[in-house]
Amino acid sequence: MRQEEVQTAVDWAEQEGWNPGIHDAEAFYAADPEGFFIAELDGEPIGSVSVVNYDEAFAFAGLYILKPEYRNRGYGSRLFAAGMAHAGERNVGGDGVVAMQEKYRTRSGFRLAYRNIRFEGTGGGSEPKIPVDLEEVPFDRLSAYDARHFPAPRPRFLAAWIR
Repeated sequence: MRQEEVQTAVDWAEQEGWNPGIHDAEAFYAADPEGFFIAELDGEPIGSVSVVNYDEAFAFAGLYILKPEYRNRGYGSRLFAAGMAHAGERNVGGDGVVAMQEKYRTRSGFRLAYRNIRFEGTGGGSEPKIPVDLEEVPFDRLSAYDARHFPAPRPRFLAAWIR
């Protein structure tokens, strides 16, 4: 998938009711541009998947979407297989749609590791006393902090994400 096509996948995610971060796709693409795949039928994009390889041991899968009219026809399975081939022997994490978790487990061998609960809203209370612009934090400190909370180093992702 070319970088200019990534927005198509992000648009599909929004149409599905997902809440992709405003600039997250750019950061993921910077981390592994070869990890984005688009399925086409007669020259028309019909599906996407990303499998971002962070290092030799860990990858993250996302944006796995097939346009509704092309689902349950085998296109998604082939697309997913292409993404998994890109991951190779890496441990692959993902944030799956709840309704698809059983399919991911039985067909692809994934297992539930964590439950994510997301909340959305407008906060109240006082403003934070010390907001910090991440561009002002030394990058090595930011990377060290991130490494304590993420299973693989991701300097290209972080550099794009804080811009």
